[in-house]
Amino acid sequence: MARKKKEAEIKFDEVDSVKHGKYTWYPKDSTDLMLVIVFIALLALTVFLGFKAHYAKQDLKEHVRANIVIPVLGKGNTSDISVDVANMKKGQEKEYIFKVSNSKEDNVNPEEVNYTVIFGYNDSIYLEVTKNEGTENVLDNENKIKDNTLQKDEKQEDIYRVKIKAKKNTKKKQLINITVKS
Repeated sequence: MARKKKEAEIKFDEVDSVKHGKYTWYPKDSTDLMLVIVFIALLALTVFLGFKAHYAKQDLKEHVRANIVIPVLGKGNTSDISVDVANMKKGQEKEYIFKVSNSKEDNVNPEEVNYTVIFGYNDSIYLEVTKNEGTENVLDNENKIKDNTLQKDEKQEDIYRVKIKAKKNTKKKQLINITVKS
């Protein structure tokens, strides 16, 4: 009986010390220590991944990609595209992809068509245009890409990647005009 009374007193004393703030904040054994270390590591990992996701989202916003298809279905056609480059900061880059095709849905050109791509922009930006899988800038000194041919009776797409880099801060409502003439 005396033993049970002593155990009850010990349990009461432990509970009483917690209530009065005498309990220590540090872990008493190695298992508790490992749990605290794992918790702190998971907390740090969560914060790190949150920052990483935020900066990845910002980077994605800066490198906008658009996928536009321009059908050239005969000679004497003109198609225009306007690309918004307003409010770009100096050094900021964007990339657009557009395709020039000799078909629209299932209709393929019955004749061979030559076309020219013309870029209209001011000197606050730098353009680099590559064709298909090439790495060479195909834009000439007149801001044109000349002597392109779309074959007849067979689907063909010429893919152009336009990399835009701001030399200085661009203005509001600034556009790049892309014209495809056949």
